[in-house]
Amino acid sequence: MTYILIKYLHFIGIFLVVGSLFAEAWLLRMSMSRAQLKQLGNIDGIYGFASIITVAAGLIMWLSDIGKPAAFYNDNGLIYLKLGIFTIVGLLSIYPTVFFARQKQSKKNPDAEEMIQIPGPIKTVVIVELILVFTLPFWAAMMAQGISIF
Repeated sequence: MTYILIKYLHFIGIFLVVGSLFAEAWLLRMSMSRAQLKQLGNIDGIYGFASIITVAAGLIMWLSDIGKPAAFYNDNGLIYLKLGIFTIVGLLSIYPTVFFARQKQSKKNPDAEEMIQIPGPIKTVVIVELILVFTLPFWAAMMAQGISIF
């Protein structure tokens, strides 16, 4: 039962990561009001929380021998590819997260309707994050079948 609960948390985390990243990409515009940016910052917070849940549950399944033994993961290079991709996504997410946090904390113009110009690379970074995250189920499915490319 513990394995099922951890796996469930892992899946819920994954769904929230994908959903929040998709929402960010969908809602992000080149010019947004402070109110819209606050909403986007909240979505980004959900993304961060979901990432922590996903990684924690994944590490518990890997390192605690709940479910498959750790050797199943250790002997398959795809686990390291998945961790590498998720790490890259996490590092990429720093730029948008810092921008959203700074805008949220800015006291210069508290007017919620004021339009803020969004740096062009932020949209690109979010799209790249989303593309990379969409590759993870492919690698996970291969790994679950015991297939390794390394």
